[in-house]
Amino acid sequence: AGCVTADGTVDVPRFEAFRRRLIWLLTVEQRLLIPALVARLGPLVFQKGMQRDHTDLVTLCVASPNVEWLENLAGLLDNHFRLEEGRDGLLELLERHLDDDAAVREAIARQRLPKLPPFEAGSGMREQLRGVLVEVGL
Repeated sequence: AGCVTADGTVDVPRFEAFRRRLIWLLTVEQRLLIPALVARLGPLVFQKGMQRDHTDLVTLCVASPNVEWLENLAGLLDNHFRLEEGRDGLLELLERHLDDDAAVREAIARQRLPKLPPFEAGSGMREQLRGVLVEVGL
């Protein structure tokens, strides 16, 4: 997330911005996107694993960061992204089933942080979520 400085210490303000945005993203997935998919498709194969990852990520975000902690977070995020980006993962299912769902887009827009771009009609949800990941430094 670019939160380790050249001298090997944690850039706390940058980490705080990253933490806030990551928790926002996890909240949107857990409270809006996954329930919307479950409503359309029924239980998802990866749902329990993703919920566990979200809980672990939020729990990690409570602690004060150090370099080792950031490395552990990076490893957990790498594993989590495999669930999201794999075949029939969250991003593919969102694109296939909710990409043009105006109610979901409006709900996401109401959850956004001030510096994050709104979700735009006509742009794929997968690309927009990837844009958010880039925005948070992932």
